[in-house]
Amino acid sequence: MSPPHRLVYLLSSLETGGAQTGMFRLLEGLAADEFDVLVVPLQVADETLMERLPAHVSLHDLGIDNKYRLGKLRPLWSLLSTADILVCSLFHATIVGRVLGRLQTVPTVVNWHHNEQFQGAYRRQLYARTNRFVDMILADSAAVERALRREFGAEVPVSTVPIAGIDIDSYPPVSHSETAPLTVGTLGTLTPQKNHREVLTVAAEMPDISFHIAGDGPLRAELEQEAASLPNMQFRGYVADVPAFLSEVDVYFQPSLFEGLCITVIEAMAAGLPVVGSDVGGISDSVAHGETGYLADPADTRSFIECIDRLRQHPDQRQAFGMAGREYVQRNYSRERLVDAFRGALREAGVPLDR
Repeated sequence: MSPPHRLVYLLSSLETGGAQTGMFRLLEGLAADEFDVLVVPLQVADETLMERLPAHVSLHDLGIDNKYRLGKLRPLWSLLSTADILVCSLFHATIVGRVLGRLQTVPTVVNWHHNEQFQGAYRRQLYARTNRFVDMILADSAAVERALRREFGAEVPVSTVPIAGIDIDSYPPVSHSETAPLTVGTLGTLTPQKNHREVLTVAAEMPDISFHIAGDGPLRAELEQEAASLPNMQFRGYVADVPAFLSEVDVYFQPSLFEGLCITVIEAMAAGLPVVGSDVGGISDSVAHGETGYLADPADTRSFIECIDRLRQHPDQRQAFGMAGREYVQRNYSRERLVDAFRGALREAGVPLDR
């Protein structure tokens, strides 16, 4: 048997987020006799997450307290000298990895792309100028692949690798019945992209429904202040046990302005929850309108209210949507599907995998 491929997984920050969750699940599924994995974060924002790395995976903390201080990247140069494959995740790591990977002549350089939009023209320009340094872009959803094709054309190598990696047995299915009040939940980092102000707007119009926001982030203080007059609004903060949080919810609400895959929607479907979400990005691909949930324009508050109200009145519909969503996740977003798609993308990029 050939020796394992040395895979360096470079990411911008080790913190709670969909990209990091997907990384943990992918690495758990990679065979140690095929990949010798080293995780290198530019920044460690949450040291407790180190415990989630599989035992066969190593970690090198660069000790950068601010990911913009690129002068501390010297150790990375040496680490890349032994790499067969460099996987980059999130924007800063992608740009750094593309450039250093090519300078160090790493045989295969790939990067994840997790959103259908770039955060500003400058980032898009940097990305475009370094596209030639990458052997494959891993789009975390079909929506992201379509966005990259629109931006850069067919010449950019892109492979869709849905990053969910769900273990369906970890998500006990919710049993829907008459509840008073109904509980609507959402989970994610509190940033403008996730559009949590829309949750507050809807909550203000539906005072007899309990709304729960799980997650932390830069907008938390502002959102809590704005929601001070809403007795039906709860902020749960960071939630370590996602399945447990979802088990308390009747309807999952995701009013994002834009998305890549949106792992939290996939997790909600795995738990047997109907989804009311924005008709954007990977949410549009994952949620079948009228079958596993409802989709609306992220600015259409009235549609969101009507969809939630419809599900409140019909627990049998919540049950049917939830079970259909759970089956969809089991077919399309398992850890096995993630690992197979990742290995397939590496093969397409030229990595000689034995099996």
